[in-house]
Amino acid sequence: MTKEERQEFKKNLSNKFTSTESFFQLLGDSTRIKIIALLLKAPNCQMKVEDITKEIYLSRPAVSHHLIALKDAGILKLHEESRYNYYQLVPNDIWNELCDLFHDISNLTKEYD
Repeated sequence: MTKEERQEFKKNLSNKFTSTESFFQLLGDSTRIKIIALLLKAPNCQMKVEDITKEIYLSRPAVSHHLIALKDAGILKLHEESRYNYYQLVPNDIWNELCDLFHDISNLTKEYD
């Protein structure tokens, strides 16, 4: 890679990282991290709101606020069954984009080690 190509790569990498700011802000809340961690352990990455609330030790309105934020970001989907509401992790391009971004950052920083 030429010096100019390298500088362009670094500039693009910086822009990609900056473009993920809203996602990192969304995940900057420990309750949202806990919710995602719970869902990752659950069958089909899905849980009833009632069960999430019990595990998180917050009021249902507080948990619902976080679930809605994650749903609005496209990370979760709501599934209603009978009288229960379930939230489930869904495929989202952001996961792959973050993997690629971190991989590129890792490779770049290895060069300076």
